[in-house]
Amino acid sequence: MRSGFTLVEITTVLVIIALIVGGILIGRDIVAAAGLRATLGQIESYNSAVQAFRQKYGGHPGDLSRIEASVYGLFTFDAGLNLGNGNGVFDLADPGSPNRQFSGEAPAFWRHLSEAGLIEGAFGTAGNGEVETDGTLTGPVTDIAQSIPPARLGRRNFITAYSSSGVNYYEINAVTRISALGSHQVTRPGLVPSEAHMIDDKIDDGLAGSGTVVARGRVGLSGALNQLPDSTPSASPCVVDLSTTPVVYALSFPEPSCALRIEMARH
Repeated sequence: MRSGFTLVEITTVLVIIALIVGGILIGRDIVAAAGLRATLGQIESYNSAVQAFRQKYGGHPGDLSRIEASVYGLFTFDAGLNLGNGNGVFDLADPGSPNRQFSGEAPAFWRHLSEAGLIEGAFGTAGNGEVETDGTLTGPVTDIAQSIPPARLGRRNFITAYSSSGVNYYEINAVTRISALGSHQVTRPGLVPSEAHMIDDKIDDGLAGSGTVVARGRVGLSGALNQLPDSTPSASPCVVDLSTTPVVYALSFPEPSCALRIEMARH
């Protein structure tokens, strides 16, 4: 009767285990890469949708003039507000509250694209995420997909939109709540620095602090988007050092710590 395994048998079992583990890790990497590519495709499709909207309706989604929106049966703001003014950027419902970035024309951006049938999904039309005619939301939003599209890379990342200094942006971030007045809550950004770098490198220059794609997101920060990222020596760095030039991603950090701000294509 045999009392144990031979060295060859043990070695064979270890090799099989190693192959299985390696296959799992490779499969996980393939799935992650596919999610990143799909998210890049989303950004491209939204830029194309904006261009198609402008060509069909003669204005920017969310910022379409009240007259044009009414003629085409699209969502329209109340009269007397500085909303739907056709200036090409997302004006806030309350310009004195810059942290309420998802108010006014920004949520109407997604609603107009949805109503026009130019993107998948329906945003800003139901539940607490419905955009009111004064530019606020019906109520606090915890089902974030009522207001903005989920990013296909997963991990509760979403793609939101806002303007800063006269420029329109998307931001990929792990939004957990949106207040009725338009403030975002993010407990922790949802991109690993290497993932953020990959997206940046595909669209732009691969550098975290320059170009049309830049790193954003703070760990533990509740409130506004468009925040400078954490850097070393913090516990959860997205970038290596904000004080150096160029600013580079903290590629050795293995956990989600980054968001990305991506400039919308100008047409």
